[in-house]
Parts: sequence; C-alpha cells; structure tokens
Amino acid sequence: MRPFLVSLLLFVAISPLAKADPVISEFCASNQNGLEDEDDDRPDWVEIHNPDSVSADLTNWYLTDNASEKNKWRFPAVTIAPGGYLVVFASGKDRRVTGQPLHTNFSLSADGEFLGLVRPNGSTVVSQYNPSFPAQFPDISYGLPSNVSPVTFFTESAAAQWTVPTSATVPGTSWIQRNFIPGAGWTSANLGLGFDTNTTAVDYNPQIGANGNTRTAMVNAANRSCYVRIPFNVPAGMSIAGLKLRVKYDDGFIAWLNGQPLLSGNTQVRRNCPNPVQWNSQATGTQPVDADSLIFTDFDVTESKGLIVTGQNILAIQAMNVNATSSDFLIRPEFAGEEFAAGDPLPAAYFSTPTPGARNSGSSGVVIPQEVTFSRQSGTFTGNFNLTLGGAISGQQIRYTTDGSTPTASSLLYSSPVPVAASARIRARIVSTTTGALGFIGARHYELIDTTIANYDANGAFRSCLPIVVINNFGGGDTGEAKQDCRVQLYDRDVSGFASLATNSVPIINLRAAVNRRGRSSSGFPKRSWNIEFQDESGAGKDVEVLGMPADEDWALVGCYDFDRAFMRNQWIYEVSRQAGRWAPRTRLVEVVFNQNGNALSFDPANNNANNDYRGVYVLIENIRRGSDRVDVANMEPSETTLPGVSGGFIFKVDQPEADEFQWRTQRNNPAGADALVIHRPKLADLATQQSSYLVNYFQSFENAVYTEASAGFTTRTYRNYIDSEAWADHNIFSMVSKNVDALRLSAYYHKDRAGKMAAGPLWDFDRSVNSTDGRDNETNTWHGTGDGTNYFLFAWWSQLFQDIEFRQLYVDRWQKLRDGPLATSNVNSILDGYLAQFRPADTNNPAKRDYARWYGSATSNNITTETAVMKNWLSSRSTWIDSQFATRPGILPAAGPVTAGQTVTFTVPPGSTVFYTLDGSDPRAEGGGTSASALQYTGTPVVVSATTKVTARAQRSGSFAVPATNWSGPVEALYLVNESYASAANLRVSAINYHPLDPDDAEALAMPEAEGGDFEWIELKNVSAGAVNLQNVSFGEGSPASALTLPAFTLAPGARAVVAKNVQAFTLRYGAAAAARIVGLWTGDGGLDNAGEAISVLDRNGAVIAEFNYDDEDDWPERADGDGSALEYVALGNLTSDYENPLNWKSSVAVHGDPGITSAPALSGVVINEILANTVTPQGDAIELRNNGPAPVNLGGWFLSHSADPEYGEDLKTYRIPDNTVLPAGGYLLIGEAAFSPNGEMSLDGHRGGSLWLVSADPANGKFRNFEDAPEWTPVLPGIAYGRFPDGSGEFTPLASYTPSQANSAARVGPVQITEIHYHPAGVTPEFVEISNTGSAVEDLGRWTLRGDVDFDFPVGFTIAPAEAIVLVAFDPVLQGSQATSFRNQYGVPAGVRLVGPWSAADTLGNTGGEVRLRRLVPPPEEEPAYVGLMVEDEVNYLASTPWPSTASGTGSSIRRVGVRKWGSNPLAWTAGAPGPGSGVGGYSAWRIATITSPAGGPNEDADRDGLDNFVEYLLGSDPNSFTALSSAIDPNNGSPRFVLNYSVRKDRDDGTLSAFQSGALNQWTPATHDELISTSGATELRRAWLPLGSRGFLRLEAYEAP
Repeated sequence: MRPFLVSLLLFVAISPLAKADPVISEFCASNQNGLEDEDDDRPDWVEIHNPDSVSADLTNWYLTDNASEKNKWRFPAVTIAPGGYLVVFASGKDRRVTGQPLHTNFSLSADGEFLGLVRPNGSTVVSQYNPSFPAQFPDISYGLPSNVSPVTFFTESAAAQWTVPTSATVPGTSWIQRNFIPGAGWTSANLGLGFDTNTTAVDYNPQIGANGNTRTAMVNAANRSCYVRIPFNVPAGMSIAGLKLRVKYDDGFIAWLNGQPLLSGNTQVRRNCPNPVQWNSQATGTQPVDADSLIFTDFDVTESKGLIVTGQNILAIQAMNVNATSSDFLIRPEFAGEEFAAGDPLPAAYFSTPTPGARNSGSSGVVIPQEVTFSRQSGTFTGNFNLTLGGAISGQQIRYTTDGSTPTASSLLYSSPVPVAASARIRARIVSTTTGALGFIGARHYELIDTTIANYDANGAFRSCLPIVVINNFGGGDTGEAKQDCRVQLYDRDVSGFASLATNSVPIINLRAAVNRRGRSSSGFPKRSWNIEFQDESGAGKDVEVLGMPADEDWALVGCYDFDRAFMRNQWIYEVSRQAGRWAPRTRLVEVVFNQNGNALSFDPANNNANNDYRGVYVLIENIRRGSDRVDVANMEPSETTLPGVSGGFIFKVDQPEADEFQWRTQRNNPAGADALVIHRPKLADLATQQSSYLVNYFQSFENAVYTEASAGFTTRTYRNYIDSEAWADHNIFSMVSKNVDALRLSAYYHKDRAGKMAAGPLWDFDRSVNSTDGRDNETNTWHGTGDGTNYFLFAWWSQLFQDIEFRQLYVDRWQKLRDGPLATSNVNSILDGYLAQFRPADTNNPAKRDYARWYGSATSNNITTETAVMKNWLSSRSTWIDSQFATRPGILPAAGPVTAGQTVTFTVPPGSTVFYTLDGSDPRAEGGGTSASALQYTGTPVVVSATTKVTARAQRSGSFAVPATNWSGPVEALYLVNESYASAANLRVSAINYHPLDPDDAEALAMPEAEGGDFEWIELKNVSAGAVNLQNVSFGEGSPASALTLPAFTLAPGARAVVAKNVQAFTLRYGAAAAARIVGLWTGDGGLDNAGEAISVLDRNGAVIAEFNYDDEDDWPERADGDGSALEYVALGNLTSDYENPLNWKSSVAVHGDPGITSAPALSGVVINEILANTVTPQGDAIELRNNGPAPVNLGGWFLSHSADPEYGEDLKTYRIPDNTVLPAGGYLLIGEAAFSPNGEMSLDGHRGGSLWLVSADPANGKFRNFEDAPEWTPVLPGIAYGRFPDGSGEFTPLASYTPSQANSAARVGPVQITEIHYHPAGVTPEFVEISNTGSAVEDLGRWTLRGDVDFDFPVGFTIAPAEAIVLVAFDPVLQGSQATSFRNQYGVPAGVRLVGPWSAADTLGNTGGEVRLRRLVPPPEEEPAYVGLMVEDEVNYLASTPWPSTASGTGSSIRRVGVRKWGSNPLAWTAGAPGPGSGVGGYSAWRIATITSPAGGPNEDADRDGLDNFVEYLLGSDPNSFTALSSAIDPNNGSPRFVLNYSVRKDRDDGTLSAFQSGALNQWTPATHDELISTSGATELRRAWLPLGSRGFLRLEAYEAP
C-alpha cells in the first residue's frame, strides 16, 4: 500500500542526522549461492552499517519490509562498532538472541518491496528503500556504493630487499621496522622470491623476479626462513578506505606493516607459521597442491590502515619453507587498497560481488542489471557459424572474451558477429560508456564435434541411454591435483529415453566448473575420477540441482575402474543406507566425454588413442558435505567456542588427512598405522582451537569409557552417552555385508551434531567390495576379507564394542531388522536390477559395452548383465550365510492387525531354540542376556488376545557363539488391535504445532545449558473419532519437519492426543513428566520447525496422506504462536489441505507454551485487563484496572503482568508479580497503580508510543505459567485519555470517553473528526468514496494523520479541516486526474467547494460484504523524542453489509451515512442507508451553529435571539436561533382533570446533547418530570408533552446537557 504523495522514483532516504545514524548499506534478496547461515541455508540478508565514530546501539530498533508495519521485527541487545557492519538474515526464522546470528521474521521479495530501518519508537525511519527497491537478481546484492577508487601500493613485481638470517641477531628483530636500513647481506630484487628445482608438475621459476632466487642463500645458511622488505610510498592527503594483501606462497609466511603485526580478522596475517615465530622457523605445513601457490590468497587488512603513514612505508614478510629438502619455495605478494574519493554520495546500485559484513565496493564494483543475449544456445555444432550478441542500449557497449577470461571494459569490443569455428567459451558483458559500470557476465559453450560424434551410428549423433556429461578444459591436458577451469555441459534423456550430442540438443546444465583429479590409489588409474565444483561466472561456487539431486556445488565423478565393472558397488549400498534412514550420497549413472586436447570432440573406438575424448561410464555422486540435504548437522562458525555451539556439527573420519584438515590420534594411539582421526568439516582454516579440542576430548572420553568398561566386563555402559549405538551397528553391518576390505580404516566417516552423540556414517568408497576384482572380498562365508582386509570386529574401538554382549545383541537385532527391509534379498535385487535396466543391456551398443571397449580391450571383455548377476548371487549367498550365524527368529501367527477379542496367537519355534514372549510390549530378553522377569516361555499353548496387545518374542538357543553372534535372535513383534483402528485421515488430525517456542527461561537454562528455543518444538496429533486409534507406522515425510520419522504402536483413546517432539529433555523440563509420557516420537537431525512456516506431511501406515499442508506466520495466521509464547492450535474438523491451510482454522493457544498431550492448565478465569491509563496528566500515575467477568472470586496471587513488546523468554512475561492472596470478587475491579507495578520505572506504560500488556496466570507456588488470561494492545493516546474495553469488560480495547477507575468503563471516545459516509459497494461503475467531517468547533490539523483498513491514505503535513467541513477521499488523484474528478462531482452532485482528496493506495477497495475504515490522529510526541510520530484511533468503523447494519447499501447505489456525532463508529445504530451525498457532511452543534446562527453570540450557553432559550437548547429543540421562540405552555382542561402542560420538540438525530423536562415545587430542587409523554414523531423530530396536575404549586422547565 502506498503512502500519500510518494515519489515515483526510487530513493534511499536517510534522516538529516545520517552521519550518526546507521544505514541499510547492502542487502541480497535472491541469495542462491552466497552467504550461508548457521543452518547451511542461504536466506536473504540485510547489512546495517554504522558510519559514525562511536558505537551504534540497535537495541529495540526495528527492521521491516512493510511501510505500514514499521515495528515488524525488533533487534535484541546489539551494538555495531564504529564504522562496523552487522548482517541480519531475512530468513523468516525470527531469531533474536544476542551474540548469535540474527534472523528477521520476514523474507525479502526479489520483485521489490519496501525495506526500512526504524528507531525504537516504531515510527521514525532512519534508512529506507522507499517505496520499494527494484527487482533483484540471483547472487547480486544491492545497496550504497562506497565513494572510493582503487589504488595499488605495489605490484607482484615490485622492488624489494631480502636476506636469509644467519642468527637471531643477524639482522636482529628491528628489520621489520620502517626506519631500518638494510646493509650487508641484503639483496635488492624484484618480486617474487624463491626457487624451484623440480618443474615436473608446477614450475615456479617464471614467478621469480630479477635477483630473486633464494636457494643458495637458504642452503648456505641452513635456514628455511627468508626476510623480505617491500617499500612503498603513500602521498599526502590520501584517505585510505581499505587495504588488501594478496600473496602467492609456498609454504608459509607471516607479515608486519611498519613494524607492527599486519592484522586480518584481529589476527596477524600468517599461513603455516609457528607461534611464536623464530629467526630460523620453518613452515608448519604445505600448500595442499603446488598449483594453488600460483593463485593469490587474499587478506582483508583494512583494520591495519591506521599503521599507514605519509611517505615511505614498509611491508615486512618472513617467508618459510617446509624443510631443508624441499625442491621449491615461493613468496610473491601484492598490496592494494581503496581510497575515499571526493564528491557526492553515490546512488544505490547493484553489486556483482556481495560483501556482507564488509565495506561495499565502489563504483568499480557496481554492476548493470543486464545480460548479453546470444543468438545461439550452448551445445554442439559441426560447421562454422557467426554468433550475434545483443542486449546493449544507447550509451552501452558489449565486451567479450573467447579464452575463458573475465570480460572487462578493455576486452574485445563487439561490433559484428563473432565467427565460431572451434570449440569455444564466449563470455560477454555490457559496459556503460559513461560510468564504466559492468553488466552481468553471460557465457555460452559451443562444442565442435567431429564426424565420429556427429555420425556415430545409424541413429545419427552419439547418444546414450544415460545422461551425458561433456567437459572441456580447452587444451588443458590431463588433469592433476590442481583445479582446472573448465566448462561442463549435461545432456539429459528426452522422451525417446536417450540423451544425444546432436547439434539440436540443448544441455540442461552449461556451467563453469573447477575440475581436478580425485582419489589416492585410484588417482593413478588410467580412467581418472574427478571432483567437480560448479561455479558462477565470477568463479564463486554455485549450488546446482543435478538430475533430481538436491542443489550443491561439490560433486564427484567416480570412474569405477577395474574393481567395480558393474558400476554399482557404491550405488547399491548407498541406496540401502538411505532406505535404512542413514543418509548416504545420492548417485546417478552418466557417460562422460572430456575434451582435453582442444580439438573437435571425438569418439575413437581404438583404446588409449589420444584423440578419444570418450571416457566411459561414471557414477555422479554427491560429495560428503554439511547441509540439510546432505549430512544434517549444524553449521559451525569459528566464533562458536562455547556450549552449545562448540559441540557440533562435525564431520570427521578415519583416513589419511589432507593438508587442510585437522588430524589427531587418541591416547591409545588409535587408529594405528598411517591413518588418523581427521576433521573433514569444518576445514582447518575455519576450525577454532576450542572446537577441535572439544571433539578430541569428547572422542577421548568415549574411548576411555568403552575401554574401561570392557575391561570391567561392562557392568556399566556409559559409553552409550557418547555414541549413537544403532548408527554404529548399522555402519558396521553395511561394511560387513558388502565385505568392504578398506572399511572402518579408510574413508570411514562419522558425524556429530550440536548437542548430539557421535554417529557412524555416512558410507563412502565401497569399490573394493562384493566380490570385486580386488580378490580379498570374494568369499561369502567368512566375516571379513582375506589378507589385510579390515576385521570389522577388532579394529580400534570396535574391538571393545564387540566385547559388550548388549552391542552384539543390538548388532543381531539390526541385521535381522534390516533383512526385513533394505537388506532383504528381494529389495537388494530390485535395486541392482534398477541400475542394470538403465544400461539397456539388450542394446548391441550400450554404455557398459562402450566403457569395456574403452578400458578393457573390447566390448565383450565384460558383460553388464553378468556383472550384475555376480553381485546379486554373491550378496544373496552372503546374506544367507550371515543369517545362519545368528539365532533364527520365531514366527508369529496370525499376522498383526485388527482382530476380535478371543483371538489366539501361536509361535513357530526354530529348531534347537526356546521361544520367550511378552504381552506388554517389553523385551523378553533382559539386559545382560538373561530372560526378562516379564517374559513367558512358549510351550505350544496358544495365547489368547482379549484386548489390544503388542506381542514381542525372541528365540533363545543354548551354547556359546563367536562374535558377533549371541544366544538370542532379534525380536519379532505383532500388534493386535481389539476394538481399535489404525490411524488414518478419517480419525487423526494434526491438532497443534509449537513451531516458534519461547527460549529457555532461567530455570530451564540452568537445568539444560545447551538448550535453545527450537528444542521445545513439538507437533501434536489427536484422535477425533469415537473409537480408539493406534499410531503404529504413522510417518512424517522427509523434511516435514526434519528427518523421516515412523511412529511406534501407541493407542489414542477417543479425543486423546500424542506428541512428536524435538528434544525429550527440554520437553520434560517445560511440560512435566505427564506430558512427556505422551511423546510418541522424536525427530532427529539439526532441522526443526521453520519459524516462517513450512510443510508438514503425515502419512498413514500404507503411505496415504493423513495431513499435508503448510503453516505460516504471516497474514491472518495467529500472531501469538509466532514466538510470543503460544502454540498453534487447530480448531476445525476438516482433513483437507485447504482446511489446514486456512489460517482462520487455527488459533493461538490459551495455555502459555501450549498444552501438548494433556490438558494441564485450568480454563480461563474470566479476569481481563479492563482499563489502563498510560499517558498521564499530573498528578495522575500509570494505572492498570483488572475486572473479573467470571461468576466466582478469583485468587490472582502469583499471577504476572508484563508490558514486553516481544517476549523471547519466560522471564519477559514476569515483570510484575501480583501479591499472594489477592482475591478479585465476581464482577469486581482491581486497580493496580504505578507505585506497585513499576516503582522504579521497570514497567512504565508508554502512552506516547503504545504497547502491549500481558496478564498471565501462574501457579503461585512455583511460578509455572498457566494461561494467557488477557493480552491487549494499545496505540498512542492523547494525554489523560484512558484505554479500555467497550462495552465494559467484554469489548475491544479502545480509547474511552472518560477515565473510570474501579468502576464500569465509559463509552468509547468519539473524536471530533469522524468518518461520516462510506460508499463501499456502488451500483454499476460509480466510484467508491469515504467522507470525513469535522464535527468540532475548531480547525483540526490532519497533517500526518492516516486512514487505514480496507483503504490506506496518509494526510500530508499542513493538511487542515475546518469546523463543519466535510472532505471526500477517493481512489484517484483529483489533481492529476481532473477529468475523473469532474465526472465524480457530476455523478454525485458534489459542490465545487467540497474538497476531493486522493488517491488512496493503489488497488485498494472497500469491502463489499464488510470492511474496516480506521482514522488515526497524531498524538503529541514524548519530550525526549520530539520527532516521534504517534497515532491514536480517532474514529473506527467496522461495517457489515448485513443486519444489524443497514443492508440496503450493498450494491443498490446507496451509501451508509453517520447519524449523529456521539455514537461509536462501529455501532450499527450510528448509521443509516440512503442516496450518496459526498461532501454534505454530518450534523452536530458546531456545524449547526456555523450554518444557522447569524449573531456573534453563537456559544452553546449564549442566546442569539434573546428569547430566553440558550442556543444549545434551540439546537436540540430544532427551533430557529435567530428569531424569538416561545415555549408552548397552557392549561389543558383534560376532560375535567385540568393540568398545566408544556409542549416541546426534540431532534433525536442530534445525539451530542440531551433535552428533557424537569419539575420543581419551590424552584429550589429540580427532578425529571413525572409526566413526560411522547405525542408524535415526524422524521427525526419528536413532539412531547410534560405536565403537572392543577391544584398544587409547581414549575416545569427544559434542561439540556452536552453528551460526553
């Protein structure tokens, strides 16, 4: 909605004190591949910059995306350092915890919308994009460019001096100082410095400048350190905005500037440098890949700009080699920055490189939001063609490159079509010829194919039944460890079932990518495997959804060379793991063509031919990374060094470490050999010391526990506190069943989520398994492989775990459970057959044959069908053998399900076994291996089922069995339902959702320090049928709300409820043991219910939908459930998505925190906050009045009052505790003064700004909350005006006509400026309007007043309305649209003197069936903030088109018009229907006086015509105040009963006063006349007669009173 007189152009508005005020300096409204939050999501973000020289306190400030809701999201206690930045995620997650990442309760619209930063008063906007920011683009930010220009202090070839120190004193420590003068032993050279004696892989020599070879000096001095000084000059007057050090290095270094440490992120710039550093230190590590040393590593060192001086400066670097035998060494720095430029601030613009949390780019970083158009899509071609580029407009050029480099303003100028004759990557962008600004980079990849591809076979061009990946490194040759800049195209299958490289095929992916060789032993295979990192055109990582797999930037192309000729050994076990609920990488089969020679893409069937770009069949695999779609653990920030953040999430492994990974071994030297425990994520550069120490200590505690308890015979099992035992068992089973010979000791991954246990997995690298060509994995009937294949039961910690009979039994249980599902032979065969079918094995030239011909000599050297059959047979045989090693499970008959009472149950007993069973769902096996006390031995007698029963049975065999077997089988279960039904859409509802709980209160935080608000989330299910319902196998879909979850057997009686919770400990703390007993399931992983709304999916045991919907936190969804202490409760009966997604079918819970599972809080008491005084006039004080609307007294002792604007914690609702034994009688009032609830100002009621009040009932003994008894809100009010309920006790909170403490409230205040006519549903095309009239006696200044509701309008400053004036608000602009104004006046007969005002907000209309029109007046600001704009309700109309409102005004051509001036605007009796008369106004004494009285004596108590009747009396009589009026009095014979009569008239439409007859016997006391009769009614006038009987002395008079 648009405010009055807005500019038609976008502007960024900053208050006059902009130098001191924070500003919205940058935001990103389409963050696809940029900044991640702590959940690994990429939400929108907003950056706030403090440009001032002192800290900016943003506590209780607001961010909003709605100009009409300026207090939409409130900052917690947070400050921004001088010149600093604060990034707030606009995610909708609504997180406001000081010291943690901040998230608003809204997201930004990429289509453009308002964005503002608002002072704590909730109205003063200090920085805004108004009326809306322009459309936004993926990964492009928008904001205020820095007025800076680039500067280079020295280049990578600059002059320098260097020396190799020979002792601690030569040259000593002063060499880093600016005034040090290099003498003997120092060499003048040009950068870079170093040497390279082995140039086989990467040659550093071209990087070495004149006199820069340091090898001889370093060898002679036997020192791995080299001192380097680079001088540079800074001219006088330069104002430095930023500094950047760029370094190419191998292997380590540390830097100083003018003798002081050069800082980045408050840490001295260093890489692979010991601490402390000595004169002869050597690097602590190496570059992971030599080629990385040729790429600049950048350091933002702006924080050290204060060290720069005018004149000569010195950058000093101590460079270090890793050891004396190293063949190479390099140091080559470059120092640059930006300086502030003179001139006006630059207008808001787009940035190609977002800089959240840092200074924005200058004009050089501004991007034009345009992209070049290409006349041809990416793809293949056979003949030369001309490429046409377009998209530039006047004042713009197109610049392009053909070598893959980034196009700049100096690149090739496009002037005519570009000829394309060879494989090419054309990159182009638009350049402004006036500002130099650059547009988005567009790119196309055209792959020239020769006849071996173009005419591959009789079908034409090369095609495949698998997707085809085309990679081109444009002559880069064979890949190595170094990443190559490549283009990747992906061609998917069309409706024919084939992907094709024909020239008319369009790739579904055409992206830049960094590609390098992957693997250790496999890196030497002739069939390479590769890592692929998808990138955007700037070179930043880009998340991409590939072939239906969730978006990410990192992928692996695994060649499956030699060992896995079925291409399935990784795929099948990953799929089994996922089916078992353990995430493993998703996979896709593809064929790969890799052009490495720069020639046309070719397919040469001759093996090992250099021109053969065909690489064969590959498996495209997700890499192991953190993320909600991959390993679902929390994303740790380096700053998270205390609990709970320091506790996760980690991904670690047993493997050989990479150079960028932290490694360690335990105190028992586990794991032995060349491998180590390695933290895979976070990488070393992002890993805080406290984080690595936490995991090292945590793992050591586990190891200590399991070894100690094993040696003690496992009399205790505290090791379970550290590991997810079931996940560890599954991981070992997957390794064992496939006989992965490298399992557990290589590529063996683990993960630990925040505040969670260590889980084994995900699986990785199973190529040497399942009877591969490795040879160690051939036998099916042994536990582990031959030779040095891993012994799954003896390796490291596993050896101790398998000494525990309980872990062994878990292993047996899990194996037999998995054999029922994921590892069932039929399921495994189905998985493998599915992969086989993708190859179309019956085709004479299928992908497998092509691969075999390429790598094994001929297409018939192997057979994909045979390879698959080998795997199937081997796995079937092995699984059968494993089955035989364990005790066989008994059978149960009949099958589980609904049965009648009296059903008999029997068991099949495995040979040599005894069957034990229970009927209460407990385990018949006791811990330790014995028989449970509740177990019964089956003797052949059938078991009779008379009520719903869960039967659990195991078979026990005698004897001793080797690891991992035990005496017991796994359990079998059968649930027999008697008079119960399985849950379904007909009988089960999602009844409540606690998606945004309050954060832990003090007691909860003390009991559970790691708890966060999200730990208290839950979903409630309710049985809505008349019969019992069982929840067995009800499931929540993946991601709804977190990981997939299947519920166990759980009976719900009619009306009963059950809970699925996030954290059982947190839930129990808040709701108690009785509610916790209703928990039927817990979801796992770091995910949870999204504060901004998300999908919920509940399925029955057969997979049919029970409930599937999205909840939300905006529009009409209940507000208090969004973080203010309530749960969201479903109050409807329907089970359709449309039912659940109707926000009117939900309400905020009355119970604080909700009432999950059971009803523990009592019903509402009936006590309400009835009246408040918040804007006082001396000697008044703030006051709160409570009223008991209930039928019985209520003890309020221990209840709480709070004025928290936005509660985050329970304590926020406990500002004032009502004293014990405060009893409020039925119908009674309790007035609580400011001295009681706010003796020290802790709960001052703000009448200038408005606020909220909470009345919360609680248990006086322990302070536990019960209900939100009341929670009214109030707006600013005029001084002395009370806010309260009208009607008394039950109505809405509104300004009142008068303050009535401790008694019934007065009527609602009706202001002098009123909404007097509404034409809401015109007939035909006649326009709508709203009439506003001034019924008072003074001119009213409407400047900054607003109209809100169905239509919005803001009155401009200086707008006034005279007494008795009526103005008409319309939807059009009467000034700019004069013809429309003339038509309006003609249609309605509006006089020229009546002002038409508009337009109200575009597209706004008055509701046809009902609506709201609310007029708000400006309230004087608080003294301490004179610029504050506070608005109170002046008049409000909530009308309906049906009775009791005048119903004839809807669609008939009539409007509704105000009757009188003292009735409340939402009172139907205040309105009548009739012909529209915009501008005719309404009555009232002031309007009557102005229109009628000609004498200056126009006051209500004056008598203009001197007839003895005051003007106000004549107004009520309806008589003429300008001529003498005599009251009609006489003696009436009255048929023999004479009487003295006074006849008078009363205008009933004049409700601002009352007129009635009074009588007196002696003129000293007057009472209402005993006899006052209605004679007749004519229109709005009543004729009345007051009389006294003759025979006694008496007097009659008329009295008039002004209505309140």
